[in-house]
Amino acid sequence: MKLKLYKNEHDRKYLRSECIEKPFIDSKIVAHQLRNSLLLDTIRGKNPVGLASNQVGLNSRVFVAKINNQWHDFINPRLVGNSGSTVRFREGCLSLNPNKEFKTKRYEWVKVSYENKKGDRVERKFKGFDAIIIQHELDHLNGLLCKDGGVNE
Repeated sequence: MKLKLYKNEHDRKYLRSECIEKPFIDSKIVAHQLRNSLLLDTIRGKNPVGLASNQVGLNSRVFVAKINNQWHDFINPRLVGNSGSTVRFREGCLSLNPNKEFKTKRYEWVKVSYENKKGDRVERKFKGFDAIIIQHELDHLNGLLCKDGGVNE
């Protein structure tokens, strides 16, 4: 699987498309593929903290994220709550110019419902940098990029 860069119409199609929920067993395979993609030199060398399916040309509602220094699968995630209050942040993205950061506005904390790698639907609250990672990856699944600015109120 090759990382999609935001440079041509074909890749924009993937990065700007909303991902769809699929059955757990299919999505679990996608999560496995994402983890394998993280091992590629072109990605690993950039010290990633997350990767969404559409960044490698897939349209499943799946991402993997490094939370507390461990990789976690987020299958069919849904944002179910947020702090309401926001923080300003500067983010980079594997699919955009690797040397550029974008100003974003993110919720201080978010609550997400998702299927874990065992297939259990769990609900979990994330705060701080972890919340920013989650929001960044959820944006990818919704066809948004950090260059769009994050929370649009």
